[in-house]
Parts: sequence; structure tokens; C-alpha cells
Amino acid sequence: MTLLKKILRWVAVLPAALLAFIAVMFLIHGMALLAHWLALWALGNTAVNFLELSAEAIERFGDAFFAPFTLMYVGTHVAPRFKFIAGIVLTLLNAYISALIVSLLYPAAPHGRTIEDSWFRITLLFVLWVAAVVSALVEARKADKEKRKIEQITSDPISPLIEGEHFRA
Repeated sequence: MTLLKKILRWVAVLPAALLAFIAVMFLIHGMALLAHWLALWALGNTAVNFLELSAEAIERFGDAFFAPFTLMYVGTHVAPRFKFIAGIVLTLLNAYISALIVSLLYPAAPHGRTIEDSWFRITLLFVLWVAAVVSALVEARKADKEKRKIEQITSDPISPLIEGEHFRA
């Protein structure tokens, strides 16, 4: 890979990750509304909630796991090298932006913008976010190991064969 391609891939990490993040959020929104609509259609007007969860709850739980996972998965796979470190940086960026949004919403209670979730729901959303982060970092670590293995084989194609073989005299 040429130097220009590596530079362009590093430049594309954040835009690609953010674009995938937004696309997944729209997809989850559509799927949650579709599931809610199908439940209303199949069960009639008596079904207010789908499996006792509103469409908003389904969307929030889906966003809590799939959006950060997609952000980090796409970002780490676009990065040409150091995928695990790129995953950690994207995790910190995601955590910082999430904390910033929450800190802007909590003090705004007198102005009518509040977070009306129970502590159980907030804890569950945090656990889903942590599960997404851990899953994405495990995938980034696997991709990093595969990339190193490929680089080692392409740089010295004979040594892996010799290390695996035991020659007898």
C-alpha cells in the first residue's frame, strides 16, 4: 500500500465511522417503527406496545448497542494499521461526546429538556454500551493481529514456513 493510500485511509477513519454511526441509527429507528407498526397491525389497536416495549425503548436499546459498535467497527477496519489503538481512540471520543450530551441535558431541566429515564433503564443502556465497546475492541484486536500476520508473511514469505516445519537431518 502506498503512502498516499495510507494517509487517505487515516483521514477517512472518522468520517466513515460517523457516517456508519448515523446510518445505523436511522436503520434502527426505521426497524423499531416497523416492528411497532407490524405489532399494531397484527394485534389490532389493542396492542399499544410491542412486547411491552414502546418503539422508543426498542430504538434506544438498539442505539445503545449497535451504534457504538458500528462506529468502532467501521473506524477500526478503515484504519490501515494500529486498529486496536484506533478503536480505543474512537471509544474515548464516543464516551466524551455521550457525556457531553448528557451533561447538557441534565442542567437544562428548568428549561423543559430532561432525561426522563429510570436509573434501571440508564444502567441498562450503559451496560449495552459497554458490551458494544468490548465487542468492537475484541474485533479490532483480531483485525490487528490478522494485519500483523499478513504483514509478516508478505515481508518474509519463507520464515513462517520454516518456523512451522521441523526439519530432520
